[in-house]
Amino acid sequence: MTSRPAQNDTTTVSTADLVARFRPTLQALESSALQREQDHELPYSAYRALKAEGFGKVRLGRDDGGDDITVPQLLELIAAVAQADSNIAQSWRTHILAVERFRTAPQSAHRDEWLRRIAQGDVIGGAWTESADVTIGVFTTTIAPDAEGVLRLNGRKFYSTGSLLADWLEVGAVDADGEFVIASIPARRAGVELLDDWDGFGQQLTSSGTTIFTDVEVAPADVAGFSDNHEGSRGWQQVVLLAILTGIARAAEHLAVTLVRERAAAVGDVEEVDTAALGSISAEVLRAETALRAAGEILQRGDDALIAATAEEGGRESVASLLGEAELQTFRAQLNIVPATLSALNSLIGVVPGVRETRHWARIDQLWRNARTISSHNPVAFKQRMVGDRLAFGVDFGARAEDRRREQ
Repeated sequence: MTSRPAQNDTTTVSTADLVARFRPTLQALESSALQREQDHELPYSAYRALKAEGFGKVRLGRDDGGDDITVPQLLELIAAVAQADSNIAQSWRTHILAVERFRTAPQSAHRDEWLRRIAQGDVIGGAWTESADVTIGVFTTTIAPDAEGVLRLNGRKFYSTGSLLADWLEVGAVDADGEFVIASIPARRAGVELLDDWDGFGQQLTSSGTTIFTDVEVAPADVAGFSDNHEGSRGWQQVVLLAILTGIARAAEHLAVTLVRERAAAVGDVEEVDTAALGSISAEVLRAETALRAAGEILQRGDDALIAATAEEGGRESVASLLGEAELQTFRAQLNIVPATLSALNSLIGVVPGVRETRHWARIDQLWRNARTISSHNPVAFKQRMVGDRLAFGVDFGARAEDRRREQ
């Protein structure tokens, strides 16, 4: 399996046709999003529908069973899903990130097996974050051989995004040698307990509850080194969230149009309706879309360069600078998309002063809470400092305080 980008392929699907393919499912998602949250109904049927339509494999090459779409196209599709239901979009985040890592990874039996699984429709959920009293970047979840030499996984994870809906779980763990590894296991394997206990005030249906592992058997072939599987992923974790926020901003614009039209019909005079707030929302949507597109374009350049360099000895190191620039652009996009989306939602509240219809207020509340929750991932205040440090002093993202002082 290759999953390498086609060159000058005139049969590449257009973005409009790509989104249109999923449109019926997305319309059904949007119409039921509020009711699902009110009933706390996990979106199993919606998830299965997207899976059946090939959402999880759109980035694979055609030879591998996918659509070979570009990064900007993927981000547009994620935004379209998020406009319908941001919970569904976020529940796919771990899978999307995993696909990108496997696409750009050097050729190996491990990579080929995962491309095969993804092509057949398998979906990957995450089990990374731990809520125990541990140091950032340190896992208490362990993988080690038992007395018979069988690898066993033990630990407890929080924020297991997409886990309740997934076929496989990617688990961050520490092996017997103290090394970080990624252990992949079937989500319903004996010893895996998936809890629907996420109680955040927004994004309530991303199936991001606690996952408990008790002596779970792990196949040796499904264990991979952490660093070996995270080259090329810089900027990706954030840009998926930015696509989701852009989708929420579009949902706010769509609802604002509905509110204004209903108000105009109620008063019987278009001139009596103030559309200024709607205009402000539309401007913020453009701001978010423009920033997302810019991030997608440079991530595409990094993706193409990384794949081209993979075949060369030491070639992957040669694209480190471009990948760093892609990460910088993603963080700069965040500094635009987060405030743009929140501003759009704040304006939405005042689109039609005095509106009291319950269904509209409930939807406005849902969009606002979801946007606030996603915006809290890797807070903007941190990214402002990181971007400033990079531009002024060349400090690498993620540098510790003492490293920042030394580099300055």
